[in-house]
Amino acid sequence: MSEPIIIQEPGETDFVTTISVEQQANLRRLADHLLQLPATYPDFSMRLFVDNELHGRGHHPAFRAECGTAACAVGHGPVAGIDFVAGENWISYSYRAFVPSPVDEDGQEYRYEGAVWEWCFGSGWSDTDNTAHGAAHRINWLLTHGAIPDDAQEQREGEAEISYWPEGVRG
Repeated sequence: MSEPIIIQEPGETDFVTTISVEQQANLRRLADHLLQLPATYPDFSMRLFVDNELHGRGHHPAFRAECGTAACAVGHGPVAGIDFVAGENWISYSYRAFVPSPVDEDGQEYRYEGAVWEWCFGSGWSDTDNTAHGAAHRINWLLTHGAIPDDAQEQREGEAEISYWPEGVRG
């Protein structure tokens, strides 16, 4: 973990996602935190960053979740000790702390979350593997392989076999 991970976005694109050494450390810390949660942890949902009666979703300010909230992997970041910067929303927090938006060779930022971000944090996982441990294993797969699987989108959509759970672990 002494070099950035550089991943070419799939398809015919010039965009790459570069995960810095600091972001890799944050991802590892987040994965470790998620694996500490019970396998059937009820306050986890890949569909929401953090949601409760006081705060909405997505582009609202990042905050440390309190009891009674449901959160996805990104939403668990502050509890895992990966602090947000004042004024950040959940999207900007996720780009800074974990997986940035892809950029092209001229530094032009991609307009949407890239395939690497979707592999780790995409809400589509809520229909396929809506578990904290699943999110942790996807993050660890990325860090171990320095890439995402060629069929990452198909796995997320339930059209390909899940490859990121360690042998014999998935319940």
